[in-house]
Amino acid sequence: ELRNESETIWWAKLDDESASYTLLIDDAPNANPTWTIHNATAADVIVEQTLKDGTTTTTSTYVGNLNDLAIDDTQVSKVTLKVYAENMSDSKPLRILRNGVDVSYQFNSMPNEGQGFRLCYEVPAGALTNCNWDISYNTDRQQTFIVKGGTTEQVVEMEYEHLYGGPTLHANNDGIPTSAYIPPFDSEYNSYVYLTFYVNENETAKIVRNGFDITAQFERGRTYYSLEINDGDFDNDNTLSAFGFDIREPAVWEITIEEPQLIPVNAYTTNGATIGLKIIRANGDEDPQGGREGSMHAWLKRGEGVKVYFYFAEGEELQSLIRDMSTIIDIENDTHLVKEDSHYILTLSAEDIATNKFIEVFATFDEGDLKRFDVNRDRTISIADVTTLVNKILGKPTN
Repeated sequence: ELRNESETIWWAKLDDESASYTLLIDDAPNANPTWTIHNATAADVIVEQTLKDGTTTTTSTYVGNLNDLAIDDTQVSKVTLKVYAENMSDSKPLRILRNGVDVSYQFNSMPNEGQGFRLCYEVPAGALTNCNWDISYNTDRQQTFIVKGGTTEQVVEMEYEHLYGGPTLHANNDGIPTSAYIPPFDSEYNSYVYLTFYVNENETAKIVRNGFDITAQFERGRTYYSLEINDGDFDNDNTLSAFGFDIREPAVWEITIEEPQLIPVNAYTTNGATIGLKIIRANGDEDPQGGREGSMHAWLKRGEGVKVYFYFAEGEELQSLIRDMSTIIDIENDTHLVKEDSHYILTLSAEDIATNKFIEVFATFDEGDLKRFDVNRDRTISIADVTTLVNKILGKPTN
């Protein structure tokens, strides 16, 4: 008979000194770990016990009697702990603690079984002795996105890595907050966060995180703003030193998309000559808008400039050029105006018209000899004018 003398000393009186005795010590008597499951929809815990004879028994609970998960280790050679996450559509990663230590990454993802995912962990023998398991959703790193404005229906796309794959969050431009919950950094299982905000080509976005404008941190593409972060590339495995914030800390993102403010451009001439326009895009490209006789019209976006072309015929001279109905342009000295062989070019940069609500240019020409000798009014002086003059004198019809 063994008697417990203290917590660490057992003693026994041996009746037969000539007998052989074997002392068996059970270092995990009826392991019976305790379980705490937060939130009724958080998890379904399954304990699969492989017995020494090779057979397998399975016990599980789902908001049931946690005592059903007791483990009698006397006949068990291996225990497999499975946690079934029922509601992964909310993008909430599971957090599994053993005696207060996060062991989530010791679990391996299993194939999709029905709805949700199963995470599997073959528990070492000693891991079940006198331990407490705490299973919950990890909502410490909530990211909330609020999108306002814009014409692109889907604006936000956030990709991040986790045990069960690469979840993706999408948010629309309806002003309704949409949230995701990203897990803590882990160099093997959770190492990146990619953010993309989609816009139309002519739209701009203002990106505010927890009250601070961080638009400049994003790469601007033709139809998107993007920020790709691999935590391990930064000091202390976060982006604090590079961007002034840790991408994995809780945050409210406000994305305001503005449609471009359009500025009307109107150009006129008194002599009916051809007028051409080129829009100077924000990237410096020049976009021809064609040409028309007498007048030309176009629209600029804020941040763009314009070139106005006034074509003249031989014998014509530009007499005056008025901008925005009040500003008289010095034809001889204004650096915005250049004369070529057959036309004038008036160049107005984005800075020149930064405060304009409209642009209007009016040109008058002194037709000089052209007015006297262009008999057929085709804006050139040629033998055809002589023919027209003779026909007039003779009383013949003219076109």
